[in-house]
Amino acid sequence: MKIKYKNNLQDVLSLSLYTYIRMPLMIVLFVIIIISSSYVNFIELIGENEKLLLVTKFILIEGRDIFFIVLLVAVLMFLSVLSKKNKNYYLNKEISISNNGLFQISEFSKTELSWKAIQKIAKTKNHIFLYVNQISAYIVPRRAFQNQNDWESFYSKIMQFKNET
Repeated sequence: MKIKYKNNLQDVLSLSLYTYIRMPLMIVLFVIIIISSSYVNFIELIGENEKLLLVTKFILIEGRDIFFIVLLVAVLMFLSVLSKKNKNYYLNKEISISNNGLFQISEFSKTELSWKAIQKIAKTKNHIFLYVNQISAYIVPRRAFQNQNDWESFYSKIMQFKNET
């Protein structure tokens, strides 16, 4: 089975979002930041006498802090995918799959990977991600397929090939 496509900014952002929000380190860092922020906010409000006002202020301050943390992460993620070092993601690609592995041809490279080299396969509504390590993956967009049947057939085949290794 062979497909041809070109990734766009949305594809690369989708990979980044899918990957980073599932990384244990990112989850731990986010929890530590929220707990630290909550503690500081609580200490600042400790002198408040009226409990309803205390709870309301605490919730509003926490919401603000979470908003700015998420905004910062989003901006950093967006800037990282705009890097010129990611140009390989935006090239025209041809991917072929067989029971021997995945074969990719682009303007700059020819890659042949056995299914053992694929660490993880993830499917979202609009993408299939074929991870070669924790944060790097081949991005296969749904739009590369002519119809739903081809999309599902491709996913079934890669899962079959991967499970046979």
